[in-house]
Amino acid sequence: MTNMSVSAQAGHLDIDAERFRRLFDREPMEFSHNLSGLELFKIESLRALAKIMDEHPGDYSVTSGAASGGTNFFSVPMMPYKAHEAIENLDGGAFRILLKRPENHDPRFKALMLDLYEQVKRLLGLDGEKLVRLEGAILITSAATITPFHYDPEVGIFSHIEGEKIYHVYSPGVIRETELERFSICGPVALAPVELDGRDPDREHVFRLTAGKGFHQPQNAPHWVETGSSRSISYTFVFETEAMRAVARTRLDAEGSAEKQRAFPHPTEAAGIEGRRRLEWRYRSLHGRLGTSGCFLTRFQFDWDLRRLAWRYALPGVDTQV
Repeated sequence: MTNMSVSAQAGHLDIDAERFRRLFDREPMEFSHNLSGLELFKIESLRALAKIMDEHPGDYSVTSGAASGGTNFFSVPMMPYKAHEAIENLDGGAFRILLKRPENHDPRFKALMLDLYEQVKRLLGLDGEKLVRLEGAILITSAATITPFHYDPEVGIFSHIEGEKIYHVYSPGVIRETELERFSICGPVALAPVELDGRDPDREHVFRLTAGKGFHQPQNAPHWVETGSSRSISYTFVFETEAMRAVARTRLDAEGSAEKQRAFPHPTEAAGIEGRRRLEWRYRSLHGRLGTSGCFLTRFQFDWDLRRLAWRYALPGVDTQV
């Protein structure tokens, strides 16, 4: 088995091409990279980026750490800090900072993301496929902090930059049909919280990531994460092609049954026209208050729960990008 390394102007992924093609979107796999040495990911650069993103609250979140990997994801509260404030207070608490879509705020991150995607595309032979989604994210986390169990409905290329991060990630096949349907039937979601108990331990992969290490995360691969004894910085980008989206939809259609579809009815069918009107009013009311409200838990619930219904109803004035 030979290694295939693809270099870009700055970012460089060192991935075993044969193994990557075999395991892509099926099983997690580790790789190496050189992103840890880039100026973009120095803490001073990230502070400057965070100050810019302070003005775009939809593009970042600051959340507390969880008590354990099995903690209910939505029981962990949002924290009343702006992005740059949380970075300054990393040593004083258990914070999880997510900077979403940095490529929209700094062109250097867009250039990096495009370079890295080109590397992955060449490794997988995706040149003829239409790209329908490509987004990056930066994760900055306090020491000894836990992110609870959940899965992301997208393929990810995760690169660790600083500190130590232990990823407990399972094969996507451990997700039950009912779980997949529950979070797919109403449209796209940013993430799906599921229970850790009862998962097959033989399907767990444990990656002890340090600077210069990364891994490929298949779509719907559930995981929980813990950081080491110092702050942690990571970068990830997710992507979806037209063909990958079609495969995901086909899987859901094949696994779903009429009885299970009825168990998770479309919100319009369940609530009727009057229910839809009340939901629209709730959205408009929340959307008008979030800009000045100090209730970050409300913002958290809005982002992760109600937003997918807004996407389904195409409600005006609501940012449905996830």
